[in-house]
Amino acid sequence: MASSRLSKGLLTNRVQRPVPLREGVYEALLELITRRQLPPGQHLVEHQPTESEADQLLAVRALLETESARLAARNADEAGVARLRELWREGVEALERAETDDMVDANADLHARITELSGNAVLAELAGQVARRVRWYHTLVVRQRGREAWDEHAAIIDAIEAGDEERAAELMRLHTDATRRSYHDQAATPED
Repeated sequence: MASSRLSKGLLTNRVQRPVPLREGVYEALLELITRRQLPPGQHLVEHQPTESEADQLLAVRALLETESARLAARNADEAGVARLRELWREGVEALERAETDDMVDANADLHARITELSGNAVLAELAGQVARRVRWYHTLVVRQRGREAWDEHAAIIDAIEAGDEERAAELMRLHTDATRRSYHDQAATPED
């Protein structure tokens, strides 16, 4: 009986497939613009996360990146370490030019490369998801952390190159914790 109903055209409408989030957001923004609900030049801002949300996200980042550094020390080859040093140089140059966006980009690229060098695809995927969300926080603290963060990166790279898994992990843990503390200090400071 069910098949006879199906054959009578009950399922003539095509099943809609879900679209990727970016396409849905694009379509929603386009709709707002074309209906003049979003005026030209209007700035879109992401809502600021709560202290608790920020702390939870940065804690997860620390766990993932600490393990990434440990595994990178085990698995990195000469070319991988050379790429880390190039990214480090790009970050230091951006710091010297006081280019916040370039510092944030170099930082993200360096951490992503460490995760890639871990050799763990699942870890890299999860860390990538977290990194996209954490990037917002880096923009807030990159100048405050300044040269200290890049010195910490250099020490992490040295430990990875030496194959010292425990040192690489500990240095990354300390590094991510320092960024976490800087964010909380920045968030606690009232704006002028």
